[in-house]
Amino acid sequence: MNIRWEDVALELRDRIEGGVSAIMRINRHETFADWLKVGEALAAMQTAAQRFSGGNATTGRGYNLGYKVIAERVPDLAAINKTTRAHAIWFATNHEAITAWHERLPSNIRQQVNHPTTIKRRYERDTKPPVGAGKESAGGGLKASVADLQERLDKAERRLRKYQEDGQDYTMADTAKDIARVWFESRHRGKFLAAAKELNRLDREASKNAGKTA
Repeated sequence: MNIRWEDVALELRDRIEGGVSAIMRINRHETFADWLKVGEALAAMQTAAQRFSGGNATTGRGYNLGYKVIAERVPDLAAINKTTRAHAIWFATNHEAITAWHERLPSNIRQQVNHPTTIKRRYERDTKPPVGAGKESAGGGLKASVADLQERLDKAERRLRKYQEDGQDYTMADTAKDIARVWFESRHRGKFLAAAKELNRLDREASKNAGKTA
């Protein structure tokens, strides 16, 4: 079977390529909306591979071959681990109910609930009917711990990819001293030093103009 990227239905290609843009943004700063686009893209990848296989299964030679061709075209999406991929597809499949629930969260909580694993864990906790205390404690705690570890691993992987791409292993939450250290040790140190000099010049110029105005 000879499968090409061009054989994928146009609407699925558009959805998948939209997911590529979203995962690249997520690697820098994740958002609820971008993870939804990623989930839709991953679901589209599955659908396209299923069409090539002629069935609804997500296994088999035809499916695996079709998925491989698509994954090679979108390596950023293909790099997402199995657990996060499953949770993102779940998110996309149930996005209407999840979005409505997400919008009802307090703003300070809503800003932190973006990753598919976090969304799934909290959504199921908030919407699941009460169960016996013994049953809940037997499995709920372990599942929550695994989900939390998975989310932390995903964030670490995104930060590593970002560092490998541009050498900038920091966020605006880091101290100025820590950011300066990263810049100094970066292969782009010359560019950062030149930018620092220009920043100082602009600061002096702004201070000078402020003095004249006063």
